Amino acid sequence: MISNPWLALDTATVPVVRARELRQAWEEFLDDGQLTEVRDPIARSWERSSAAGVDPSAARIAPRVTGAEETCERWAGHPLSTAAELIRSCLSPVGDADGNLVVVSDADGVLLWVRGPESVRLDAADAMNFTEGAGWGEADAGTNAVGTALAANHAVQVFAAEHFNEVVQQWTCAAAPVHDPDTGRLLGVIDLTGRMITAHPHSLACAVATAQAVESHLRCLVQERDADLRACYEDRVTGRRQALVTRSGRVIAGDRSWTGRERIAVPTGGGELVLPTGVSAFAEPVGHEEAFVVRATAGRRRRRRPLLDLNLLGREVAEVALDGHSVHLGRRHTEILALLVARPNGMTTEELAADLYGDSGQPG
Repeated sequence: MISNPWLALDTATVPVVRARELRQAWEEFLDDGQLTEVRDPIARSWERSSAAGVDPSAARIAPRVTGAEETCERWAGHPLSTAAELIRSCLSPVGDADGNLVVVSDADGVLLWVRGPESVRLDAADAMNFTEGAGWGEADAGTNAVGTALAANHAVQVFAAEHFNEVVQQWTCAAAPVHDPDTGRLLGVIDLTGRMITAHPHSLACAVATAQAVESHLRCLVQERDADLRACYEDRVTGRRQALVTRSGRVIAGDRSWTGRERIAVPTGGGELVLPTGVSAFAEPVGHEEAFVVRATAGRRRRRRPLLDLNLLGREVAEVALDGHSVHLGRRHTEILALLVARPNGMTTEELAADLYGDSGQPG
């Protein structure tokens, strides 16, 4: 018996024998709900998959969530894309040698990045729609390493008939979640997927080690950003009961003793707040809301920066609200706002005129 419930196989397990045992257990679960010879994480995942209405015998699963262009845009803007080369260097040698795919999904289970031997990529895409842009969360595809690692927030290996859908049972996969070291938010998973014959205990260890390496990489980026913020704005924290706080609410400079916690819930756009210690404070945005200087107000009320909400896409007329109050703007003013939002560092009058009117535009 394997002592680690998140590992599908150990070196003493004969994969073909174990696959037959799992197939019988899967059939029993579908017949009468019995759960025998199944690890607890897999049993719980089967129950979630069944409750979500996943078809265990569907010929094609994992719906297409995003098209090729949108998938590329999602990946380009995703925090894990900064670690693509690190992920490749950690897992490609293992993946290429064993015929496995190296995969990254977002926190919704949408596959954003798939690399590996071309024959395996094509087989996985044709057989089960395991391709970039497809949704592999449990509610879409049933038990699988990507979706189950996300649902359980834990690294897991899934082998053969442990997959809830029959189409996927010729495959094996191991995935580990990655968290944002700044906020603790789940960012997605790193996964190794291959044909059933490639199953090996080391695939889970490799996925876990890579996820840890990526989190360390992201932690270094956070520390670099913190250092940049302190260099730019620490001089604005000039006395007691003042602190420099990141956009995510972490206190990175100043007096920490009066805040009560290492993280403060700062209102969007800054403004008045009450700290866990009961002290009234005011958060002043600095830069382009890169950070906030939080100061105790000692009962004095200050007005926060107004919040502008601008909705442009998919509509004939823009929706504009200032602090929750609807504002009617003409087309030209709306275009100016859109241009300024797209250029948070600001524009010269010459640049604005050129974007609005073309080469004939005049700054006046």
